[in-house]
Amino acid sequence: MVCVIVITLASGIAGVLTSSIAATAVAGDRTKAEQCAADRVEQIRRMDYDAVGVVGGNPPGVVPSSSPCGNGFLATAVVAITYKNDPTPTSYATAANYKKVSVTITRDRDGFAITRLVTFVSPSSRAPYGGINNAIINATVIDLGTNLAYQGATVHLANGPSANRSDTTDVSGAASFAALTPNPTSGAQSFYDLTVSAAAGYQTLAADVPPGTATPPTTASHIQLAPSQTSATSLRIFKPATITLVLLDAAGQPYTGGASIQIASSFTGTTTTDSVGSGSSVRSITTLGGQPVIPGATYTIKGFTTSGLCATPSPSPVPSSGYPENVTGTFTLTFTACPTGTLAVNVKQLGSNANGADVTVTGGPNNISTGGTTDVNGNATFTVPQGSGYTVTASRVGLSANTSASITAGSTTNVAIALPSPPLKTVTITVRDRLLAAYKNKPVMVSVTGGPFGTAGTAPAYTTSPSPANTTNTTPATVTVSVPQVTGYTYTVKVSVSPCVVGTFRTGTNTVSSAAGAVSVTVDLTGTLSCPYTP
Repeated sequence: MVCVIVITLASGIAGVLTSSIAATAVAGDRTKAEQCAADRVEQIRRMDYDAVGVVGGNPPGVVPSSSPCGNGFLATAVVAITYKNDPTPTSYATAANYKKVSVTITRDRDGFAITRLVTFVSPSSRAPYGGINNAIINATVIDLGTNLAYQGATVHLANGPSANRSDTTDVSGAASFAALTPNPTSGAQSFYDLTVSAAAGYQTLAADVPPGTATPPTTASHIQLAPSQTSATSLRIFKPATITLVLLDAAGQPYTGGASIQIASSFTGTTTTDSVGSGSSVRSITTLGGQPVIPGATYTIKGFTTSGLCATPSPSPVPSSGYPENVTGTFTLTFTACPTGTLAVNVKQLGSNANGADVTVTGGPNNISTGGTTDVNGNATFTVPQGSGYTVTASRVGLSANTSASITAGSTTNVAIALPSPPLKTVTITVRDRLLAAYKNKPVMVSVTGGPFGTAGTAPAYTTSPSPANTTNTTPATVTVSVPQVTGYTYTVKVSVSPCVVGTFRTGTNTVSSAAGAVSVTVDLTGTLSCPYTP
């Protein structure tokens, strides 16, 4: 029993001694920490006012942001210096009336903050004109994924006439840069540039990245300040998102036939075209139009195939939840037959319905390609999926024209295409008649038929002049007619002459090639002369 009591008393005494030693050590650390903080504050108070600031901080200066206490004390002095906005009544609000200095001493072995000392430093004299000529930039950092302020981002200000500096955004996402020298209107320092550093994986929206030039235009991150101006700006950051597409057929099985994809973003207001290759039923998309996928936006996705299948899942934000830890949104595209409409095409050439014209229909949301040939009325009809962006092309004898079309499901869209007229060639027709002794100033009816256009041209009342010089028509009359110039066809030339009684004709025919180049042809008149003729 006696041994037990002695052991118990010894344990209690050891505990008391240990606690006492620990308390003494803490008290000693606190004393050293307070001395270290006081030394740093005193050093800062002896500096020129313009030098009071953390290196690269806001305001900038020559004070290190951290330094060891030294003298065998294993602790670090962490310094923070900020402007204070504390104007006197009726004075100009510069947001930089004096500076607040905070020195925190942290123990190296565990990072414990032992003590903190705060002091204020004011200029020896007020700024010229009360600081009214200086300017301010108030920047707010927004996370696009949540559309909320981002706390803890570092905003860097550079390239202007004031020294480069940086600051960390507060709980409202704000960082304020006061007492800035206004920009000159030209030159290398005519703009201040703002950049943002945030947590790993974040990046700045391209529109809010400074252009890296001292020329206009002004943007959210490229700011030209006038004297006494306060500029408020927002800088947008985000963690890039991923859109995952899963393609299924109508039976719910993976669809691997290849598809065109349209992705509309509520953020940009634009639609981007992409594709899923044949043989794959899953696709991950990280960029749209060369830019990262923006989180928090709502995306509307449509799928199309050249075989006439469509898929339209419901619009959804990306990601649907869990940002910023989760940045992926998944869309399931189930492909079924697209709603269709009718496309009715009429083709004309030389003012008439073009029979045998080739018509093709391409494009549209499904990127289809189909074709046909016009009938005798110049018509061709197609059944195509609904949507816009179709190109309708007609061609005939080497000449073509096109137009655009949009199709509404269950309706007929009428499209008219006028093909260009072919170039013309001249046919010189020599008219010979060995039965008539002579004639002059009488109507000669000339028609040219055939070729791809039916009646290609007509000369209804050409008059021969001068008349033949003798009965053998050795000096015959000539007429000319212009006809379409194409390749691979033959024209029939017909000449009719009524030398005496109306309705009584002597006629003749011949043929001529439709190929390029002027051509001559001779037509001999035949038939019985049913009346006497006196020239």
